[in-house]
Amino acid sequence: MKKIVLFLVVISLSCLCSTCKQKSSNETVVPAQKMVQNEYRQDDIENLASGAEVETIESNSGISEELQEVSENKNSSQDAIEAASKEKDIFAAALNNDLLAVKGFLLNGVSPNRKEPSGGCVLMVAAQEGNLDIVKLLVEKGAVVDCKDNTGWTPLGQAASGGHLDVCKYLVENGANVNAKDKTGWTVLHAAAINGQLEPTKFLIENGARTNVKAGNGWSPLDACRSPMGQTKPQWHEVVKILQEHGGS
Repeated sequence: MKKIVLFLVVISLSCLCSTCKQKSSNETVVPAQKMVQNEYRQDDIENLASGAEVETIESNSGISEELQEVSENKNSSQDAIEAASKEKDIFAAALNNDLLAVKGFLLNGVSPNRKEPSGGCVLMVAAQEGNLDIVKLLVEKGAVVDCKDNTGWTPLGQAASGGHLDVCKYLVENGANVNAKDKTGWTVLHAAAINGQLEPTKFLIENGARTNVKAGNGWSPLDACRSPMGQTKPQWHEVVKILQEHGGS
């Protein structure tokens, strides 16, 4: 009987030890798993928080820049309108190379193709004075590149006769006719030649201007350059040479 009791006690103790080991093992693993899971969750939270913060900053920065741009545009518009109020009209602003005032007139609804009683357009005035920035602004706002006054003269003719090569280039790049004539048959090249404008003469010829076209008085560009008026210009000899090299007679 004692042997049986002892046997039962041994079995009970063995089962108890096995249970304790299993519990101990589970307690060791579970906290470790929880710790790893918590670590990943914390990293995710930190990353999300960091990303949200950056996105918010960038978004706020974008809004701030946009508001600043709107504010600057508003102030610029107000300045332009104020500048326009100090000029007689858009023609005076173009003549005086007052870009801000020209902007103001356009903002107030003045057409970029506004004409004077003589038929001259604003673009002609800007081209005549070599005001490239105003020329660009007017063309960008819809000014007709080959607008003509009552004599048939164009902005390119004005720019060429004044020696404004940069304006000539811009107008031609935007479709100006290098062989445009006025009502007397005078061409853009005639205008450049008689005024001894060497660089515009070269540029016009390179871009297709005809060297032998005759005006109503029978003059070619070469004749115009050799005329008494043409010979008063410092570079008239060089202009004659260029015209002759390209078939002028």
